[in-house]
Amino acid sequence: MKTLYLHIGSPKTGTTSIQCFCYANRDKLMERGYCYPQFPHPYLRQYSRLNPRRNGLFLHAKYKNEQGIRDKEEEARIFKEGLQKVQDLFLEYDSIVLSDEGLWRAVSRGRKSLWRELRQEAEKGSFIVKVIAYIRKQDELLESWWNQTIKHGATKYSAMTWEEYLHVYPKDINLDYYSLLKAAADVLGAENIVVRRFQPEFFAGGSLLSDFLHVLGLELTDEYLISDQYVNTKMSENYCEIKRIINNMPEVKLEDRWRYEKMLRELSIVSNKEHSNRMFSNEEASDFMKKYEESNRKLYQTFLADGQPLFLEKENVAEKWRKENSYMLTDLVRFIVIANLSREREESEHLRNQNHGIRRWIVRFIKKCGASLTG
Repeated sequence: MKTLYLHIGSPKTGTTSIQCFCYANRDKLMERGYCYPQFPHPYLRQYSRLNPRRNGLFLHAKYKNEQGIRDKEEEARIFKEGLQKVQDLFLEYDSIVLSDEGLWRAVSRGRKSLWRELRQEAEKGSFIVKVIAYIRKQDELLESWWNQTIKHGATKYSAMTWEEYLHVYPKDINLDYYSLLKAAADVLGAENIVVRRFQPEFFAGGSLLSDFLHVLGLELTDEYLISDQYVNTKMSENYCEIKRIINNMPEVKLEDRWRYEKMLRELSIVSNKEHSNRMFSNEEASDFMKKYEESNRKLYQTFLADGQPLFLEKENVAEKWRKENSYMLTDLVRFIVIANLSREREESEHLRNQNHGIRRWIVRFIKKCGASLTG
C-alpha cells in the first residue's frame, strides 16, 4: 500500500536532525522507494530562518503578501499545489516522507481540519497516511521549548521569565499528547499513528536516526551519510537569562537578536559543560507531571501498551537554576568580551573593505589620468 509518512514532531525531539538526514540521503532513500521531496514556494521568503529541509511547511504555514497582509487564498493554492505534487510523486514512489514540527502546534489550532483533508486526499490517491510523533516527558519538553523560545527571540513569549511563562504556556504549545494524537486517530485510524519515545533507551538500533528509519521499515547502514553539524545546541540557563534581557530591549532589532543568539549558543557549549542546570526543581517537575497523568495513561493504552514505562526517569537530575548562581559572573564576562571582540572585528573588516575600495578608485583614477595625458 502506498504510504504518506507525516512526521509532526513533537518540537524539541530531534526533528532538525531527522530532516537534514533525510535531505542529505534523499538519493539513497529514493533507491529504496522512499521520496523525501522539496517544495520550492513563496513561504521560503517569509520563513528564511527555518530549516529549509522542513518539507511539510506547505501543509500549515501562513502566507502574507508583500503588504504584510495574510492571504488565505494563496495559502489554499499552495496547499493544493503541494498535495498535487504528492499525488504526482506517488506515480513513481511507493512511500513519501514529509516532516515539519510546526504541524504539532498547527493541528492544535488553526489547522484542525488537516486530518480530514489528508484523509480525503488519501482516498482520492489510494494511499494511507501514517503520522509519526516523538514524545518526551512534558516537564523536559517545556523547559527545552522555553529555552528555544528565548534563544530565537522572535515571539511575544521571548522576553518572559520562566515563572511568567509557566502561566501562559498552554497557549504556546500543546503538552496534552493524547488529545492531539487522538484527534488524528479518530480520522486516520489509531493503527496509523506511530508514537515513539524520545529517549535513547527506546531507540531501535540505539540512535534517533536508526529509530526513524526503523519506523519507515528501513535499516540504518554505512551507506547513509550522517553528520553532527545539525545539532540544535541548548543555550545554557545563564546565557538564556542574558538573551531574555536582550529580547526585552526595544532598541535591539530582531536581526541583532539573531546575531547574539549565534554568539550565545557557541558560548553555551563551554557553559553547559561547567555547570548543568534545569528550570524545574525535582519537586516542581513531579508536581507538574501530575497534570498529565491521566492523559499519559490514555496515550500509553491507546498507542503503545508494550509493557514498558511510558518514560524512564533520569538517574542524575540537574539542580534548579537560580539567577544568583556562582557561574553567572563568569558567563557574563565571557559574553561581554566576545561581544566586544566581535564588534571590533566587524569594524576592522568594514574599514579594510572601505580602504580597499578607495585604493581601487585611486588606481582607476590614476590610470584614467595617465591615459588622458598620453592621448
